[in-house]
Amino acid sequence: MIGIGIRTSNQNFMQEVPPLWQRFNMENLAEQIPNRLDRDILVLYTDYEDNYTKPFTYIIGCRVANLRQIPTEMMSKAVPAADYAVYTAKGKMPDCMIQTWQQIWLADSELERTYLYDFEIYGEKSRDRDNTEIEVYLGTHKAKV
Repeated sequence: MIGIGIRTSNQNFMQEVPPLWQRFNMENLAEQIPNRLDRDILVLYTDYEDNYTKPFTYIIGCRVANLRQIPTEMMSKAVPAADYAVYTAKGKMPDCMIQTWQQIWLADSELERTYLYDFEIYGEKSRDRDNTEIEVYLGTHKAKV
């Protein structure tokens, strides 16, 4: 994937992430990403210091065919195939995402998360903010969900 990112934590998430989304949308950065595979927006959580209570890297971008051309001021990550538990957030944004992540954190000890790569896919069904559907993938040692 290619996109823009920041280092953040769940404690600072609501102050730091909305401006990143605003920049991504206002500057139409998805259209500037070369070799995009589709129109979906991908959000990647990676480089965790430990678990969800510690800092991590948050990247907004798109899936790409290759990483040969990375625009200035953007970053890239190759996300390997792995076992993922999948949740689906449905409803009004951002409430449905907040509820889904709260559900994930409550189930954290049962999921056996790897804390290597987690991601959200904002596809066609995510466009209606009042009735959205977003898939959340969590890297696990064993997919249990």
